[in-house]
Amino acid sequence: MAFGKPARCFLIGALAFLPPFDSGAFALEITPADEEKLGAGEVVAQVSPDPAGTAASVSAAIDIQASPEAVWSVMVDCARAPKFVPDLKSCRVLQSDPQGAWDVREHMIDWAWFLPTIRNVFRSEYERPHRLTFHRVDGDLKESDGEWRLEPRNNGSATRVFYTARLAPNGWIPTSWVEDNLRRDIPKVLTALRRECSPIAPR
Repeated sequence: MAFGKPARCFLIGALAFLPPFDSGAFALEITPADEEKLGAGEVVAQVSPDPAGTAASVSAAIDIQASPEAVWSVMVDCARAPKFVPDLKSCRVLQSDPQGAWDVREHMIDWAWFLPTIRNVFRSEYERPHRLTFHRVDGDLKESDGEWRLEPRNNGSATRVFYTARLAPNGWIPTSWVEDNLRRDIPKVLTALRRECSPIAPR
């Protein structure tokens, strides 16, 4: 669904008053044990509920043998998103900044056969090629806010990718179910992203 002009103006105006995403609230602390796992090619991930039990938070990291620019190009490619995001059926850009500073996207997600398709519309702010923050603006989730952060490694030939997010479902999706899916899916997302960043990955 595309936004009409009045809705676009309201949306952009409303977003100006939203607080910035605070990744530090649940940032991943990399321990020596985590460093060993990352060095071995594993994903490090933590998933936890908030104290009220109404949302789930995730923090994760992976090392990719590609430059931040190369990782960024794959990460923001809407057409390639279903290749590395489990259960994502479609990605569509609804609005975009001519200068490339932000866009609004719609994700249609088929989480399970017993659930209707989940629609998530979010605005992403871009600081290429180091930081992407996103914030829910419409759809079937109450909250979908987060950040991708890319840190150069090995003189820029490799990248450590950090992902943090907070998701809150509507009442008909149990929070515990969202937590279980995050534990299952986030390692898949990051390993698939790494695979897509390979020079021999199909386009």
